Amino acid sequence: MAVAGRAGRAGFRGWLRRSTGKWLARRGALDAGEVVLSQRRVFILPTRAGIGFAVLLLVLLIGSINYQLRLGFALTFLALSCALVDMVFTYRNLAHLALQQGRVPSVFAGQEAQFELHVANRGALARYGVWIDFSDSARKGEPRHVTDIAAHGSASVLLGVPTTARGWLQPARVLLSTRFPLGLFRAWSYWRPATPPLVFPAPEEGG
Repeated sequence: MAVAGRAGRAGFRGWLRRSTGKWLARRGALDAGEVVLSQRRVFILPTRAGIGFAVLLLVLLIGSINYQLRLGFALTFLALSCALVDMVFTYRNLAHLALQQGRVPSVFAGQEAQFELHVANRGALARYGVWIDFSDSARKGEPRHVTDIAAHGSASVLLGVPTTARGWLQPARVLLSTRFPLGLFRAWSYWRPATPPLVFPAPEEGG
């Protein structure tokens, strides 16, 4: 039994290392050409409001069980159904969008490099409240760009990043996120541009 337990743990560790290695490789890979946000690329977790809502549901359920309230059970499961529907809609608001890099003009050091991102929605449902920004900028606050994409439509977003040194500029990953419609869940995905801009040395003033 002990040998079987050790073998099982070793097998689990091996699977975890292989899965983590694949994820890390995908995390650092560049996204060339058109990229579709498939199921494996979209992540979803509850927000603070969603966690608070889950605590409220738990209190309602305990109270309904304690006092045998039929209307309490009905209210609890109705609210739970709304939360589950919100989770599906939040995921679907971001899933299956097609991303493609646009023009990337060269700039001088000190100027802002512009990354053009084309977002296409080939589905029959419109997408609302899709926030887009570089991941390092998004961690400092709310993303700077928000867009709505109509059904069978597309949108273009210009993402700016400051430059300080010459050479090829490889920025942080682009973070796409949404909390539509109720804000109980947050779905997000990453995209990394494959074509970096070239940053030329800043021209000498008065040269």
